[in-house]
Amino acid sequence: IHKLTSLFTVHYNSTHTVQSLKSLFPVVVVATGITDASRILESENLKLANALAEIPKVSLLSATISFGQQTSRIKGFGCLFPRKEEFESLGVLFNSDIFPKRGKNSETWIFQGDFQNESGQVILKKILKDRKRLVNEEINVDFCEIHRWPKALPLYGLELEKLLSTHFDQASDVFSAGAKVSNGVYLTGNYLGGIGLAKILSYNHRLATRIAGELQ
Repeated sequence: IHKLTSLFTVHYNSTHTVQSLKSLFPVVVVATGITDASRILESENLKLANALAEIPKVSLLSATISFGQQTSRIKGFGCLFPRKEEFESLGVLFNSDIFPKRGKNSETWIFQGDFQNESGQVILKKILKDRKRLVNEEINVDFCEIHRWPKALPLYGLELEKLLSTHFDQASDVFSAGAKVSNGVYLTGNYLGGIGLAKILSYNHRLATRIAGELQ
């Protein structure tokens, strides 16, 4: 870990453009959400930056709760709710089972929308309603922390499909080839054709292989 951390420096509360980074590094990989990527790319490719900014985006809300020991707690990574079942939430992550010592009886519930005008109590009521349907159990919540993520994810629609097919050198399959913006500038993120940790990791491996080959 020491050898790895010595290779990079993390800068908090800083603002960069591709042009400022290119003066420091031979390769720049923009690894942000789609909104920040649009801003960072303005100095390098204004047309692509504007196209990214115009992609419709979905706001999300996450609420992490903890509660006392329950005999009927579901074990597993989590659960997604089909739209036809008409749950209030999109799904739930069972934090206690994802990683060791992450916390006892902790769950994170995910909602679509910003809910800016709804209080924490209203959100908690939605969670308890969904949880009652899921496990048929009443619980007393000890802790509830809410995070709102405005315009967090791109909408996978025709607008994004058109962008991916017109703005990159490997337009036929950007997700397989890696998104190259210009010489030495690349993109990675959940807006390039794959959502989920496994797909993003596999994409980054292919992108790193491409970059290594182009640097030779």
